[in-house]
Amino acid sequence: MQFSKLLRLAIMILGLLPFAQAQAAPTETADAAAPRLVIEAGGHKAMIRELMFTPNGRELVSVSDDKTIRIWSVLAHGREAVLARTLRGQIESGRAGMMAAAALSPTHADGQPKWLAVGGHLAGKSAERYAIRLHDYATGEVRAMGYGHENAVLALAFSPDGRWLASASKDLTVRLWDTARLKNGQLDRASVTLTGHKEHIYDLAWSKRGHRLVSASYDHTVGLWDTSGLRRGQAKLIRRLRGHTDHVRTVAFHPDGKVFASGSKDRTILLWQADDGKAIKMFAKASHHVAALAFSPDGRSLLAGNTAPPKPEAITLFAYPKGNVSRIFKGHDNSVLATAFHPTGQWIASGGGDHKEILLWQAQSGEILSRLKGQGQSVWAVGFSKDGRYLSWGHTSRFTSQNRRGPLEHYFDLQTLSRLPVAPKLPAAAFVRALERVGKLTFAIKRGGPYDYDYRLDIRRGRKRLGSIRRDHTDGYRHSTYSFTPDGQYVLSGGMNGELRLYGLDGQTRAHFVGHTGEIKALAVSQDGRWALSGAVDQTLRLWPLHAIPKGHGGAVKILPALSLFPAADGEWIAWTPEGFFTASPQGAALIGYSVNQGVAKTGKYVSADQLYDRFYRPDLIHSRLHGDPQNLWQQKGAQSDVKTVLAAGLPPRVDLVTPRTHTTVAQPSAEVRVALHDQGGGIGKVVWKVDGVTVAVATKSVESTARRLPPQRAVRNLAQKVALAPGANMIEVIAYNRHNDIASPPVTLWITLGADARGTPPPNAPVEPILPPIPAPQWPPVLQPSLHMLMVGVDRYLDPELGLNYAVSDAQSLAELLQRMADPLFREVVVHNLFDENVTLAKLDHTFRTLSARLEPHDVFVLYFAGHGITLDAQYYFLPYDLIYNDNDTTVRRHGINQDHLQSWLARVPARRSLVLLDTCESGSFLEAAAASRNMVEQTAAAKLTRATGRATIVAATANQPAVEGYKGYGVFTYTVLQALRRADSTVGNSDGYTGLFEIAAYVNARVPEIVMREFGFEQTPRSFTLGADFPLAVASSRRENRN
Repeated sequence: MQFSKLLRLAIMILGLLPFAQAQAAPTETADAAAPRLVIEAGGHKAMIRELMFTPNGRELVSVSDDKTIRIWSVLAHGREAVLARTLRGQIESGRAGMMAAAALSPTHADGQPKWLAVGGHLAGKSAERYAIRLHDYATGEVRAMGYGHENAVLALAFSPDGRWLASASKDLTVRLWDTARLKNGQLDRASVTLTGHKEHIYDLAWSKRGHRLVSASYDHTVGLWDTSGLRRGQAKLIRRLRGHTDHVRTVAFHPDGKVFASGSKDRTILLWQADDGKAIKMFAKASHHVAALAFSPDGRSLLAGNTAPPKPEAITLFAYPKGNVSRIFKGHDNSVLATAFHPTGQWIASGGGDHKEILLWQAQSGEILSRLKGQGQSVWAVGFSKDGRYLSWGHTSRFTSQNRRGPLEHYFDLQTLSRLPVAPKLPAAAFVRALERVGKLTFAIKRGGPYDYDYRLDIRRGRKRLGSIRRDHTDGYRHSTYSFTPDGQYVLSGGMNGELRLYGLDGQTRAHFVGHTGEIKALAVSQDGRWALSGAVDQTLRLWPLHAIPKGHGGAVKILPALSLFPAADGEWIAWTPEGFFTASPQGAALIGYSVNQGVAKTGKYVSADQLYDRFYRPDLIHSRLHGDPQNLWQQKGAQSDVKTVLAAGLPPRVDLVTPRTHTTVAQPSAEVRVALHDQGGGIGKVVWKVDGVTVAVATKSVESTARRLPPQRAVRNLAQKVALAPGANMIEVIAYNRHNDIASPPVTLWITLGADARGTPPPNAPVEPILPPIPAPQWPPVLQPSLHMLMVGVDRYLDPELGLNYAVSDAQSLAELLQRMADPLFREVVVHNLFDENVTLAKLDHTFRTLSARLEPHDVFVLYFAGHGITLDAQYYFLPYDLIYNDNDTTVRRHGINQDHLQSWLARVPARRSLVLLDTCESGSFLEAAAASRNMVEQTAAAKLTRATGRATIVAATANQPAVEGYKGYGVFTYTVLQALRRADSTVGNSDGYTGLFEIAAYVNARVPEIVMREFGFEQTPRSFTLGADFPLAVASSRRENRN
């Protein structure tokens, strides 16, 4: 292999191509303002270009090809570090938005840098792409842009006094910018432009006094510049320093300012005198290519990063001035392009490797103190179970062939939309992967092209070549993984830059699959040929609908994934559609989000999927896309828009805490919390207050009139809310929505502790036996012994005679009677509130909840029971009040039904933190005609959304007309099972401690309802239980009551 090809291969393997070659993958220029979906898993997911500690050592700044700047808070010993904030500029497709260079200005008056400068291949038009972006370090906001370079910026450095910013570019120039002349959001065009290098300039460094600047170039030379006359607008070349025989990648000044070092691909580190550029000596000959030189603060050590292919395993710490090796650090498994000493000099930060992690390690011992990395990992293997139900993938790289890069290790159930903790009970051969042979059809791969890749894929039938597929920089460079479809009609091939295409056997493109952003490493096609699965270094899996490709279509069609999946290393996950609808594990909605561009001269906004939960959490839609849509869910109103349309309508307000300060201790059992809401262009809608996850207040007063009078992002609303507190620590969250109530702000969180003196003094002769049993729940003193309040709502006799039922009212009465009797020993009092038949109206329910709000305390327990007709629309429950005339009119239900917003608002008035909501609804029509799996997913979605909105434990079951009318042993099936759970759950599915708790009731109902309905009525019904927080007791179980008697 020729050396030039080997060099290019090394560059591509290391991921250095975006800033090392002029050629680029196609970029998207249209719709630059559109939000971009990004993975936000807590760390970098691409090459780390820069690492910089703030002068006080409390923060570490990292810059990556993943288009993010991450700022980490670190403790002085290096053993603890957390991600403090993430900054994004404008980002677009392809390279647009990547940063190759960054620099921090010296310490400001407050001990922090004033400026953070970045450059690279930014987004926007050509002049904007090569600009320098100047951020206010404290706020992250963009304060200025510097225009002038004609190609990507590769290096930045501030002078020691912070006035001058030096930039180096692929345009072969070094430019010097005077930050003191900052005005109107722009840096004046560079005061001085330095020329002379013949190749790209990759690094810059200033001397301690600022009178010298050195530049490292791929022309094998180092430029030494006299900058002592900058105040007069003068700088000149002192000398071009020759001594390296290959690309010079890095330069660094010794802390004394008298000497500087240069490092090259020739593996040498040379020392030079700062004043005149005289060569001092070859400092060291490294065992690897040299990158990212960094001197220790005391000047006794020099650290060298590593860019050597194919998988460098070491970076080297040299003793200064002797040049002997002090330590070889092998914590990374691939290139390290960024290094930095902590200001104490005791430990080091280095960034790189296959996992794109930052390691903090001790300089003397090499001990790794911290790993700063995200939860994502490259996907090296994918597979389908033969029945098509399960997806499988692996994160372990173990290469045996192009289509066997590692084992299958993890599994996802497409029927239940859940990640499996263990492998399904299927034989290993039950999973299909890439097909390299179908009948007599085979592949032949050929290396070649400008980078000596597997660039040509021949399709053969026996000895006859049917077609060839050649790749270059326009379509992925190489064939990284490939497969036939099971029918032998098509070829699927993945390459670099997210390129994935379907070809005919003649080699002609039939479909272009758009979704991945990194190299495709694995492919599989389902046994029935309907689906393709891909995995990539972008840490995602994509499921593609091959059956959606038009048959006989003449040209290439664009295909989007039916589903994308990001599996996190800690077991969390999220899956989403191109429209933005998603399903996720309990914490998975935080793993992705959308970067919302604000313009090339502004910091981008970020909206997480979790902020879009109310509108876009839709497992039911995802299930129907994969398995059919008998309920026409995709025709309902909520499915008609996508996340980009919703985000374009305006972002939620910013919430600032006014009073009190967090971690406040108070003596009174309530506190007033004040916040300021700043309109960010989307208006201000409802504001939700939560305490320990329970919604305790919802403010819905609109401020549209204010927002219209003031310019965008200037409307401010001040809001105060009195919050009831429970003894101990109370976590209070405030969340504000935009005017359409479909995008939430990130929660503002504060902690208020109700001090011990607020608990009261127990009266004399207090009982020795604890008031609450040993179920994990707070144990209150007798003066605060809880009460139990029940609101029982049931409708049999509707105003609409077509809706009549037989068991709703009697079920409510029976449940109240039994629970009152079994709960009595646990509570100070048990109070039942009933609303039946004609009393079940919106007005009377609203009045009842207002009355209840004055009777309950945070330490009390509340049970809400609904029995009657219900319907699920757009993944929300609607309960039909007595006076609603249905006539199969969904519009009437939306306008006059009792919906999730009503329940959220009403339950917010109930101070009791420990609550249980029981919904026993009778549904009919297409809902019950649909397959059980589809019905269950709709129920699950609605129940999850209701639970999140209220913060209350919820158990729901939608029942068909037949069991609702006929009943079971004189009750509705659901209520019968709840009654049995109160008596038996503790001994059959619980811990047999003599008390029936929330979790035991949920477990019993989940097990028994499907069994009874299938046996008695012949169809599947699965209740949905969502239990939040700690368990708590509701009744004394029958066994303990018998023992007491």
